[in-house]
Amino acid sequence: MNTDVRNIPVAVVDKSESAPGRVIVEAVKVTQVVNVKAYYPTVKEAETAIREGVVRAALILPTNLTQRITHQETLGQWLVDGSDTMVSAALLSLQTMPIAEFAIAGYQPNQTKTFEATLLYNPSQRSAVNIVPGLLGVILTMTMILFTSAAIVRERERGNLELLITTPIHSMELMIGKIVPYIFIGLIQIFIILGLGYLIFSVPINGQISQILLGSLLFIAASLTLGLVISTIAQTQLQAMQMTVFYFTSFHSVVWLYVPL
Repeated sequence: MNTDVRNIPVAVVDKSESAPGRVIVEAVKVTQVVNVKAYYPTVKEAETAIREGVVRAALILPTNLTQRITHQETLGQWLVDGSDTMVSAALLSLQTMPIAEFAIAGYQPNQTKTFEATLLYNPSQRSAVNIVPGLLGVILTMTMILFTSAAIVRERERGNLELLITTPIHSMELMIGKIVPYIFIGLIQIFIILGLGYLIFSVPINGQISQILLGSLLFIAASLTLGLVISTIAQTQLQAMQMTVFYFTSFHSVVWLYVPL
């Protein structure tokens, strides 16, 4: 396994429109840390792309780039999405990257940094801002799938499921009645995690609460549906637990390793 962060999508705002600017962009590409996805004419458009998640950072090259090279000053600025500490750390490592073409001409920046950097959304690089929301997804996935699959398999083992099927209740009504209590359990978990994150770790909640609840409800519904699928396959509670753990470890390990890349 390789945990090095590579091919981070970034944008370029080259106000200089000069040959040195193109040399800098090519030198950044060669590092393979970033992958230039777009070019924007203004910084505002680049910031919008970062906010919408199109790119994770933007390289800003000023109009006076040639003069900066002559005066041994920093060549530009990185605008970095600081919400992911691993990605931001990889991008911040480019601050001191040498430009071989300029080094031959004697370029050596006075501040020992080739680029300045500005962190957006998490300027202090606090890991809690990234970990607490991640725990929300991890805990909801584990508990919702496990609770649903184990509960329904337990009903089948005890023979209660056959008794319920013989009643006038439709199958859809039965399934809805089984998963509704876990929806409320999931909402309680959300309030506990976000509340403690805000009170203890000072994790900010900058979005609308309604949007967070809507996204969480969709996530809970997807997890409960997967739990129902597992309950139709597993014959015992032990099998349901094993399948849940297998899904959790295998699928989330793949997501953790490859999505940031």
